[in-house]
Amino acid sequence: MKKIILILLILNTIFCFGQNVSSDKYKSVSIVSLIANPQNYLNQKVILKGFLNFEKDDMSIYLSEIDYNNFNTQNAVYLILSMNDMDKLNIGKMNRRYVSIGGTFYISQNKNKQMGDNYIGALKDVENVELIEQRKKNK
Repeated sequence: MKKIILILLILNTIFCFGQNVSSDKYKSVSIVSLIANPQNYLNQKVILKGFLNFEKDDMSIYLSEIDYNNFNTQNAVYLILSMNDMDKLNIGKMNRRYVSIGGTFYISQNKNKQMGDNYIGALKDVENVELIEQRKKNK
């Protein structure tokens, strides 16, 4: 009986004094809001929806496929991803499709040769990428 009471007290202590992880929650943000007010989202965990592209010189999420086709990087956020990240997140099958992607928004203070100066900022520490379901067109 003493063991059961001791276990219940320990569990109660863990639940009462456990860490609050709500600061790790992602905030869903439109790329338009991010472009308009990038400083408001600096170093915050955000979820963006847009058109994913990854090539050697252009790993980014665009507002739309039209922006991608016209290489309009002013409407895009650069993605800082390693090869291990891409494998872990299984991004290969999602290239040039609309996705939801979560990471920490970042603006480099130094000129970044790889990223260039055209992107509004970058997502680092990307933790999740999901395909967005497309609406079915009625015939």
